[in-house]
Amino acid sequence: MMKRKYWGFASCLLLFVAIPAFAEYSKGGVTLSPFVGAYLFDGEQHMKLRPSMGARLGIAFEKNMSVEAIFDYVESRSTGNDDRDIDVYRYGGDFLYLLGTDKRISPFLAAGGGVISIDNPTFPKKRSAGLFNYGPGLLWFFNDMLALRADLRHILILDSNDYANYEGTLGLTFLFGGEEEKRVETAPVPAPKPTPAEKPVSELENRELNRSMEVAMAPRPTFMEFSDVHFYFGKASITPEGKKILDQNIQILKDNPSMKIKIAGYASTIGPKSHNLKLSRDRAISVRNYLVRQGGISSERLKTVAYGETGSMRVSMLEQDE
Repeated sequence: MMKRKYWGFASCLLLFVAIPAFAEYSKGGVTLSPFVGAYLFDGEQHMKLRPSMGARLGIAFEKNMSVEAIFDYVESRSTGNDDRDIDVYRYGGDFLYLLGTDKRISPFLAAGGGVISIDNPTFPKKRSAGLFNYGPGLLWFFNDMLALRADLRHILILDSNDYANYEGTLGLTFLFGGEEEKRVETAPVPAPKPTPAEKPVSELENRELNRSMEVAMAPRPTFMEFSDVHFYFGKASITPEGKKILDQNIQILKDNPSMKIKIAGYASTIGPKSHNLKLSRDRAISVRNYLVRQGGISSERLKTVAYGETGSMRVSMLEQDE
């Protein structure tokens, strides 16, 4: 029975991967982190090492700091001859400090407190005690909405016996919402005129096609126009074709580390202007985060700006700050 519970919970983790969304780890953002793991009890508690499962719900009050609530369940067994089932519940809250929010792999430190309840059939009633826990963790971002998460905790039970427990967990973190970065609205950089051998590309109103990643060669690289980055219809998620083109040009950015990068987002004329403005902003952020997490480009070099439905998408690179 217990195996079915944990396999079912692990299957849910895999199914969640297909949920479409767009977000980033930023102030005001919400995180949901289901997990499975292993829980080791103090030897004096006479309970076996058993699997654990649970979930964390958090909110970021700064880009690299957040608080989260946790629920944890362990179906353990006694080490005595009776080998009886013992249900263990852990409730609490943690403070997280992230050490690298602009990188694909982000380690963090966590500490918090809560309550542990042990439901042992030999006890007349459920026993509870306070606890303090601390330990490291790691986030591995797949994209702007999803990360693999690993945690290790040292859990101190605050009762007369002062038991020491340990737990290691592995799960997924889903990110939703959050405040957008302040942006300086500037006029879009004009695109270089096409040569006689080139033909301008017309934008189709019925397709949300954004331009990116076609290098305009110049003796002194002060501007690059990027074309043919595609987004899924009505979304800020980059298609595989768009990611492939971005990947091909990441090296160009690395070869020119002095360039400041401006990412201007646009959307088509389909739908309300307010929706298109938000969509264009999300698309610019999506390109920025891809350059940071997949290409290792410093976020300090990147600036995003949204123009709604006033044109096509463009990334300009300036050798100096404007």
